[in-house]
Amino acid sequence: MADKKRVTYLIGAGASANALPVVNGMNERMKVFYDLLKDIHNVQDKKLASLKEFEDLKALLDKITTHNTIDTYAKKLKYREDEKNYALLKRFLICYLLYEQADKRKYSKLKGDVDISKITLDSIIDEKDDNSFNSDLFDKIDIQLDSRYDSFLASLLNTEKTLNPNVNIVSWNYDMQFELAYSDFWNDKIHIDKIQKDLQVFPKGISQILDFSKSAIIKINGTGNYITEDGLLFFDIINESFYEEEFINVLFKILFNAEHTIKNILNANSQLKFAWENDEQVNKAREYASQIIRDSDAIVIIGYSFPTFNR
Repeated sequence: MADKKRVTYLIGAGASANALPVVNGMNERMKVFYDLLKDIHNVQDKKLASLKEFEDLKALLDKITTHNTIDTYAKKLKYREDEKNYALLKRFLICYLLYEQADKRKYSKLKGDVDISKITLDSIIDEKDDNSFNSDLFDKIDIQLDSRYDSFLASLLNTEKTLNPNVNIVSWNYDMQFELAYSDFWNDKIHIDKIQKDLQVFPKGISQILDFSKSAIIKINGTGNYITEDGLLFFDIINESFYEEEFINVLFKILFNAEHTIKNILNANSQLKFAWENDEQVNKAREYASQIIRDSDAIVIIGYSFPTFNR
């Protein structure tokens, strides 16, 4: 930008709508994810969860879908000090976001010739009548990336594959659409942690300090993922396929066996933060976002509707 004007893009849920559902489509898609978990559980020789654990998750999902947004019910649980269901809701939301964005084109047969990727969608389509079935909503389940991020980054990246230092992004979204789009500008698949470093995604770990001489992507609500004690994202959705057995097994451990799961998940921190949470990462992200916006000459708003929770 020759005139050196500082531009900040404020990103909301609508910016990812071609890959991730906005509020009016999320409930149905979360139900698809839950049904898929049950189907996977049913075809596995080794059961990954108990009936009681599925019943608890279904009861939580039923409560979520009776509210306008998942955030509404999450805030109720927080105010009620229902820490068990609050933690389960966050784990479910993270796992759901991973499901939506992980590569689902490659899959392994989990048992015999069963194509688990088609069981759920085919059964859902059969159950819907012509009046209630939204084919467009379900067609997008296999879409990993909203293609608009490609053109957006293409217009902003320089020859060194970095963003102009006068351009910053503040996002309310939990997704990893910027990271996915950026990976397509490389010949080989690169690790998601390198991508977040190159794009200076914040927050990512307590010790991270923002370099204001470079562009940054500030995620006000964090990222739908986990971070290890080494500061690495636990799920690399760029290089991992959802239908890989290890990917699925770890999702089940997070959802249903959190207190008994493998050590590096137990020691991992959730990177998803709701708007009312006030831990160190959230407060620092808000502080940085405020400074960036205050120092901007122009703010461009994309897919954002200023919901009450975020005002």
